Amino acid sequence: MSLVAIWSGTILTPSLLTVHDYNVLMKDFPLNELLAATDLQKLQESVNMVFGHLNKKLKLSCAHLHRRLAGEVLTIRACRPYPVRRALPLVEAISRDLNSQLLRVLSTQRLTYLDYPLFERAMSTCQAVFDAWDDSFKEFTNVAREVTRKRSEKFIPIKIAPVHAKLQERVLYFRQFRKQHHQLQVMVGPLRAEAMRRTTTTTTAGEREEDDSAHDAEAKREWASTLGDIDMEAEVRQAYESVKEVDILDVSAEGTSFWISAETAYNERVARVENHIISRLRDRLGAARNANEMFRVFSKFNALFVRPKIRGAIAEYQTQLIDSVKDDIRALQDKFKLGYQSSEAYAMAQLRDQPPVSGAITWSKQIERQLYYYMKRVEDVLGKEWSHYAEGQRLQTESQSFREKLNPRPIYEAWLADINRRNLQISGRLFNITKSRQQNGELQLVVNFDAQIISLFKEVRNLLWLGYQVPHTISNVAKDAKRVYPYAVSLMETVRTYTQTVAKLEANPEIAPLVAAVHKRAQDQIVKGESGSR
Repeated sequence: MSLVAIWSGTILTPSLLTVHDYNVLMKDFPLNELLAATDLQKLQESVNMVFGHLNKKLKLSCAHLHRRLAGEVLTIRACRPYPVRRALPLVEAISRDLNSQLLRVLSTQRLTYLDYPLFERAMSTCQAVFDAWDDSFKEFTNVAREVTRKRSEKFIPIKIAPVHAKLQERVLYFRQFRKQHHQLQVMVGPLRAEAMRRTTTTTTAGEREEDDSAHDAEAKREWASTLGDIDMEAEVRQAYESVKEVDILDVSAEGTSFWISAETAYNERVARVENHIISRLRDRLGAARNANEMFRVFSKFNALFVRPKIRGAIAEYQTQLIDSVKDDIRALQDKFKLGYQSSEAYAMAQLRDQPPVSGAITWSKQIERQLYYYMKRVEDVLGKEWSHYAEGQRLQTESQSFREKLNPRPIYEAWLADINRRNLQISGRLFNITKSRQQNGELQLVVNFDAQIISLFKEVRNLLWLGYQVPHTISNVAKDAKRVYPYAVSLMETVRTYTQTVAKLEANPEIAPLVAAVHKRAQDQIVKGESGSR
């Protein structure tokens, strides 16, 4: 009887329907791409592909023809969606496969033996794989919550325990470990001369090529006087030997125990070198006569500040110098608040015949360069990752806010709007008759050449030098102004001479008849210029 029931579809058919519906998810599932990946780049791509397929199928709802086993009846029904509660164990299984593939790929790299540039490149790609998983899982979480809400299913927390989490933690920890080791190795090893040369000199390429040996010798003497005669290179190398043979990919209890023991041995060996460096470095900082000398010491040795012990030992000097930088930035802000026209740069710009707008822009850029120099000092004190510290973050926020105020674009746009509003033109009469305020409203002959036009071509020239795109119409006016300017200046000098001559004639009327003919010819020319156009 039961066999008949199964055959008739009363028991078998619902199960087959469920299997058929769930197979919609598994159809073309790109899991083989993940299992067949032979490098980290392909692992990253396969993770994106797997989650892309999973998220797409979770949202799937379709209708299709189904042939019932009993009766050969054709019906149309909705496809049963894949349950979210079953998708969570599936994601954990994907994490387990990812963990296996990561172990397989990374085990061929021999990470402890890799040269640091190759190691860092491998770690960057490995980080990209972990980032791909994190981003994809976030998207999966959003999709799962949305699907649960739309299906009106019972709420379940979208949480899993990734199998690769321990491996990720170990890999990232070892990456930081090797970074700190590399920094220490560079500063005490054969590369120290090159490192010192990069931080102590700013010469041209030709000069560096000529003075390499001199720089090397200077760097060695610097290090010998600072760090003493201990063979720190050998100490650091021997310390790393204690971790070289450890399988860092083994995250089992036994493997973790081996790693902790090896790291402890490494730290004990390196502690001697660190203590020696700390002692010598504090002596140098204590002997510094001023803040600038302390900055120079910090700039030479800031690569060592990734070592927590060294950084902690000189924290008091760091605080002192950071306060000095804060004071410098505060003084720079006060200088900016006073404005360009109250600055020494404005007086110098007038002496150099620099127009006001381009002068203000140049002044703003100079302040920005000074701010960059101060923030570079922060890097010298705290190291290249200075923005990760609380003090560094505050300074970065303040400097960014100040840098936004230094943006010279509003100055340029205000000048542009003013020029367009004035509608300056090089046309019209040569002379104008105006009333002089200095001479109680007496009529005065002046050249019809606006002072704004005089400075226009200078502004355009300087703005083009500064990299601004001046509109074509204004540029043409500036070109005309530049062409007319020499004649205008000459004519102004002539009018000034004429005015002075007329004043002398009025003061000495007895000589007026002697130059009457010349005076009349000059007046005729003025009439022509006053009534005609250029």
